Amino acid sequence: MATVLVCLAIPFCGSSVEAAQKKVDFRIDYPVFKTAFINDLINDDVVAFKRKFDAVVVASSEEKGHDIAIVADAVFETDAFVSIRWKTTVKLADQDKPFFVVTGTTIDLNSKQKISLKSLFKPSVPFLNILSEKAFLALKKSIPDRQRDDAWLKRGLDPRPDQFSHFYRTKDALVLIFNPLQVGPASLGVQTASIPLSELKSYLRDQ
Repeated sequence: MATVLVCLAIPFCGSSVEAAQKKVDFRIDYPVFKTAFINDLINDDVVAFKRKFDAVVVASSEEKGHDIAIVADAVFETDAFVSIRWKTTVKLADQDKPFFVVTGTTIDLNSKQKISLKSLFKPSVPFLNILSEKAFLALKKSIPDRQRDDAWLKRGLDPRPDQFSHFYRTKDALVLIFNPLQVGPASLGVQTASIPLSELKSYLRDQ
């Protein structure tokens, strides 16, 4: 499936009178697919982020000139799904340094729907507990001892849906995303745990 990357610079203003006076520059670099429903689902994610940013961040700041870049920095395609890893960089006008958030969108090409983490697993499988254990082992290896706080790591991997809300798929792995402060101090940045599908084979629905 062929894709092209489109880069847009979009001045975005909020819906409220106060927020509408604060200019936010969005730069969006995203794949455009030949299949229309994929583009519609991707656009839904971008619009949802804009609204969330406007409501939570812009409304709480008196500054103008916020700068946001949403980039699809990796696209994984098979005959069954398309999975996109998004990197969002937010530079607030009143902050010296930007912060980063990574999310994922995975689309089932047969059902034409976005895939939830739960939908990947068989109904009776305690998938959050399984992913929590595997992510803990993976991150314990990847985070240096001097930077790792095991108690913080365990809290961030508590097997709840909100702790495992960001992921994407590759051909061979399920990649879990943990944004800053979830599994350790902000200095750790974004952390990912790549779990081979071969380790999850007995728990997954037919792929």
